[in-house]
Amino acid sequence: MTLFGWDTSHYDWDRGPMDVAAARRDGVVFFTAKIGEGSSNTDPRFADGVRRARDAGIEFVGAYYVLHSANPTGQADRCVALADKLAPWWRDYPGWFWQGDFEHWPDDFPPPAACKAFCDRLASATGRQVVAYASRGQYGSTLAGIGRPLWNADYGVDASGHYTNVYPGDGYRGWTAYSGQVPALLQYSSKARIGTQPTCDANAFRGSYEDLRKLLTGGTVAGCLTSDDPGWLDTVFRVDSILRMTDPTARTGEPNDLAKAIRAIATQAVANGSALTALNAKIDQTNTKIDQLAAKIDEIAAAGGPSNAPVLAAISDLADDVKSLRGALGEGAASTAQALEAP
Repeated sequence: MTLFGWDTSHYDWDRGPMDVAAARRDGVVFFTAKIGEGSSNTDPRFADGVRRARDAGIEFVGAYYVLHSANPTGQADRCVALADKLAPWWRDYPGWFWQGDFEHWPDDFPPPAACKAFCDRLASATGRQVVAYASRGQYGSTLAGIGRPLWNADYGVDASGHYTNVYPGDGYRGWTAYSGQVPALLQYSSKARIGTQPTCDANAFRGSYEDLRKLLTGGTVAGCLTSDDPGWLDTVFRVDSILRMTDPTARTGEPNDLAKAIRAIATQAVANGSALTALNAKIDQTNTKIDQLAAKIDEIAAAGGPSNAPVLAAISDLADDVKSLRGALGEGAASTAQALEAP
């Protein structure tokens, strides 16, 4: 199984609509945006990019910082300060991670020791995963002691096209081990089309959704959902769309109040392990009710409209089920709140 992601900067905003929701529907499951560089640069589009990824329902969202050689720990501190200023919600977002961007520039080439110092400081200051974007072509075997997953870059012919069509495959040379480890992620194109956006940097991960979750978060993201589905926000949108009879695949703009409430419950649950089991049971019950509701909706549609007694009875049952579903959600919120208040 191969999963795909998109890393962005302000340059992408001049190339297309930056419709991250379209990218999510197109299959992208992780997203990063440039936050800053060196001692003073701040990317002007960072806040908009990560907000769109969050609102699109992408579970794994991160910031990348382009390191310069001087004062790597100071740059790590600046990265955190910028995130707190521009996207303070990151601290409560379970799938947040960091990407250290280490490259050979015409005027600078951060040495391995600086790369490690940056990663170590960022990880210790935030408790989040830091992935080292540092290519085999530039760093070779010199990062053996970095102690972080590696993110390689190897474009090959760098063909244009849909990101899945230009992916060179799981056996591609870009997955070759270096610095004592096989790269966890691979940037394989700078000209890919993702969703409605042309000329994108496309990235791949070889493994399941749960494998990616373990890599980027240690397996704690969406602890109440452990299958390889696209994560807890999918459940949020599915519940929300059924209750309001909307399209669950649309996911454009801000979630409505119900979706926000369920998301808040899930976020609180992740922050308190004692609440996860109870919330998981409630979500399973809710998903069962959603399946029942969907079946009833199909039955009503097949009946050709509310013109006879069986259809009217089905509509009445549907209304009762909606009430029961809302009750289940309320019970889930109450039980989670009690668990969170417990010592």
